[in-house]
Amino acid sequence: APAEGEDAAAEAGYTDVTEANWFYEAVTYVTEKGLVDGETETTFAPNASMTRADLVTALYRLAGSPEVTAENPFTDVAADAEYYNAVMWAYTNGVVGGITDTTYEPDSPLQRQQVATMLYRYMNDSAEEETAEPTEETVPAEELTPAEPVEETTTEPTEETTEATEETAETEDVLAQFVDADQIQDYAKEAMAWAVTVGLFGGDDKGALDPRGDITRAEVATLIMRFVELTTVETPEDAIGGADAETEITVTEGEDAAAPAEDEKA
Repeated sequence: APAEGEDAAAEAGYTDVTEANWFYEAVTYVTEKGLVDGETETTFAPNASMTRADLVTALYRLAGSPEVTAENPFTDVAADAEYYNAVMWAYTNGVVGGITDTTYEPDSPLQRQQVATMLYRYMNDSAEEETAEPTEETVPAEELTPAEPVEETTTEPTEETTEATEETAETEDVLAQFVDADQIQDYAKEAMAWAVTVGLFGGDDKGALDPRGDITRAEVATLIMRFVELTTVETPEDAIGGADAETEITVTEGEDAAAPAEDEKA
């Protein structure tokens, strides 16, 4: 007999989600928990691209839909938009940045590296801009203005700088196994390495992560379900080092929650 809530997708009346689909369990999960709405009353649109508005809405609901009092910096996020509170919450808490200082692009499809970054920030409360490509408008002013020359000094590395160097090296080591590691933008490298380490992302049969590829609603539903399993059991203190071996993640090494194997597809 199906577990309680197992037929939530069916009860929602989605005509494009059946028990034969590899994503049925994940869509059922996010539907039962009220994290992701259908595209219409009768369709989930599992193969449609996940948008920036949809994911922050899911994470906002996962956080308990807290009260929002932030000032809106985005000209393309209307105060009466259904995702307004979610975007303001995510922006204020460092889960997401704008595409530029004044635009969020709520309807733009998410890249895989952006999804990994948003999930990682949700756990770690750290934020950087996730612009598709940095422009003069989005690069911090201090990076555009040459710094005043300073007298060169030699100092002993501190514990903090040593740890940072080791983490950077570890990140590079994790990502080096993928043929398209050079396509991962700097802001997403640490998050992508974490996502690979804990089993949320993996390479395809060609050894590629496809960090800039769009990601579907079905794939994100699967990621959210497994992300909740991960963070519910144990939130890793060392994200790059990954979860403790006892963390109950249902993916195997090398399996990609966001890219099911061919034999899993309906």
